[in-house]
Amino acid sequence: MQKFLGRVTADQLGDKEAAQCQLRAWQPRHPFLCCFDVDGHLLDNMTAKQVLIFQPHLMDIFGLREIETFYRLHAEYHNLWSRTRGCDRHEAVSLTLGSLPGDRALKPQLGVPLAGKLRSIKTSLDGYIEHVRSAGGAYGFDSLHAYQQAHPDDPDLTRFCIWSKAVDLTFSFVTIPMPPFPNVKETLAFVAGRADVLIVSKTPYEDICNWLERHGLLPYVTAVAGKEQGGKDEHICLARGGAFDARQRRVTQAGELYPPERVIMGGDGGGDLKAAKANGAFFFPTPPGRETEAWADAVDAVFQPFFDGAYAAGEPARLAEFENAMQTAAPWEKSDYDHAAAYAVLQPRRRELYDRLNPGGTLA
Repeated sequence: MQKFLGRVTADQLGDKEAAQCQLRAWQPRHPFLCCFDVDGHLLDNMTAKQVLIFQPHLMDIFGLREIETFYRLHAEYHNLWSRTRGCDRHEAVSLTLGSLPGDRALKPQLGVPLAGKLRSIKTSLDGYIEHVRSAGGAYGFDSLHAYQQAHPDDPDLTRFCIWSKAVDLTFSFVTIPMPPFPNVKETLAFVAGRADVLIVSKTPYEDICNWLERHGLLPYVTAVAGKEQGGKDEHICLARGGAFDARQRRVTQAGELYPPERVIMGGDGGGDLKAAKANGAFFFPTPPGRETEAWADAVDAVFQPFFDGAYAAGEPARLAEFENAMQTAAPWEKSDYDHAAAYAVLQPRRRELYDRLNPGGTLA
């Protein structure tokens, strides 16, 4: 029997409620629900996305190359190393723009014009973020473009539309060829025999489906939920048959399609953990830098105990390891902060990615 429910159409993706059609009509085929994030959890693409796609496009479109090493350092912290890892791209940019003025090494060259530019860009973006949150909508090019059309005199919103489209178009060339972590396919094959499998992600829906198909993972997946269908907490809630208040970002009624002890969420960021616990579900973490080890024994150490009702005993230790892998203080907040030294830590990885995937690209 075919496991995958099929793709949501492009027309449906343009409207959040229509995009959620499979989640709202969800009927269990198995007694368990296993949910998985994609970027940074199923494949090692988080650093590549930041270094090769999100950061250079934004700096070029907004004219911020003069502070490239600062922008990259701040963006990498918020997206890769802190508890905000895995948040939506728009929220991450807002965090980056907000923390840059507080970098004491940047202040001597910041100047009034550049400081004003950063404030202006952040103000425009925050207006869109607040609009999405207050309306209970979903992030994505369609909602961003609609917001820009309602504010045609704001050039920064136009630039954000260009950035969003450029990011989406570049994504497939960088990420889709990347293979999953070792043992991911074998783990999904094991899980799919006993559980419904839902992909929950803040990545665009079509990109997720294309990546899963490229690497032969779709046969093990029941359905896919991307950024067009809302947040990860909402995805899980709807699949359980519950009710979710998208404006207040909370579960208002727990579903009864699966008991919470029969639901597990796998992820690599703080938002993944919050989505799991908002639904009373277990969490399977893949700590940054330790993903291969986490997947190596996932069947025996995570999913077999989960199916046997024994995962709860080992979850606290896994959560503690996960929390400890996240940095709690940014480099620029430390007393011994040296910007050049902090930037140099990831430079070999940045250079390797550019040499392999974008030779000749601009990297400070």
